[in-house]
Amino acid sequence: MVMNILLQPWKGLKPQDKVIYMRWLLLAHGQGHSQCSIALLAEKLMMKASMVRASVTRLCLNEYVTRSKEGGQYVIAQPEIGDKNRELSEAKKSHIKQLLGEGEDLCGVRAESISKRLLKSVLVALSDDIGVVNMISFSQLSSVTGMTVQRLRRYRDELIDSDFILKFINGCNAPTLYKKAYSIFIIDPEGFGGGKVCVRDYLTQDCFSYDPLRAIQKGVKAWIWGVGQKRRSEVSRHNSDIRLYHMFDELISRKVRGGLEQNYQIRERKFNVLTDDPKLNREIAKSLRDHVNEYSIPICNIIPTLIPEASESQELDIYCFQRKQSMIILLNLPLKVRGRLVLSHSEEKLIEFESNDLKVDIQGFVPRFLDS
Repeated sequence: MVMNILLQPWKGLKPQDKVIYMRWLLLAHGQGHSQCSIALLAEKLMMKASMVRASVTRLCLNEYVTRSKEGGQYVIAQPEIGDKNRELSEAKKSHIKQLLGEGEDLCGVRAESISKRLLKSVLVALSDDIGVVNMISFSQLSSVTGMTVQRLRRYRDELIDSDFILKFINGCNAPTLYKKAYSIFIIDPEGFGGGKVCVRDYLTQDCFSYDPLRAIQKGVKAWIWGVGQKRRSEVSRHNSDIRLYHMFDELISRKVRGGLEQNYQIRERKFNVLTDDPKLNREIAKSLRDHVNEYSIPICNIIPTLIPEASESQELDIYCFQRKQSMIILLNLPLKVRGRLVLSHSEEKLIEFESNDLKVDIQGFVPRFLDS
């Protein structure tokens, strides 16, 4: 019940008020301190008394907290949750409590840092098991967190720099391509039981006679140029090209999932950056088909080697995307692997995935070597 409040509207209150309110609810459920003085509450929450006092005052005005008849004591109220309940896994609940600072001394922590903890917690609650957050806008995040859109965007950039957010794709409103396209956040799932495989320098010239990223961009730009003046104008005006480039990632994900379906149970997944025009989706998929087929082969070789035999009966969720010339593979398994593709000196093994003591021969992949 406490976690459901995390995603409820928070109008007229500050982000730190929500963190304090939720931590007080957790305290009341665990230790029974539903009625406290400011001094006792600050002591139990291990937060600065002045911050707690200011938040409790605002919470009183919004009827989340009431003042007892004795005076000097405040009683926490539990408002109606509404119809936005969301079931969270125990791993997510535990991670959110950690992000909110349950049991942690926050006396020296400023409101700015506490606000970032709230945004992290909200993104975890909104994400699926492997960290993908779909169908969310900044206005919705603003309503849930009590932060301005400008502040949320600043925090987003900081969380990208710190690798909490692994990738962000802007929403847009380009009528001939998307009726309404929401933003996509991809966060690191390791804190709540997911895993990731990072293949460094995945799309570089090391194993090809051309620059793969440039070839992909050329294909997307050629497709954009062929969709007509009106659509080209919309793509430019609404920065929709970012979404179209991400379509390559989702096509890779689809190809990888299809290649693993013969041996594993793959969880159904809806992809998010397809346009509203099925014909256009088919055109761009066709224009990138050769690249998708070629670049998905190493991933299809790497994943089965990393998945424990005990997990073969588990329903797997897999999602791939580019980041800083590397390919990140998210899975609903507690994996943390970092490696790179390397050319093999053996004529029989053309390319390998190398990670610490692990080496995986990539079968069915014939790289186009540099002429040198």
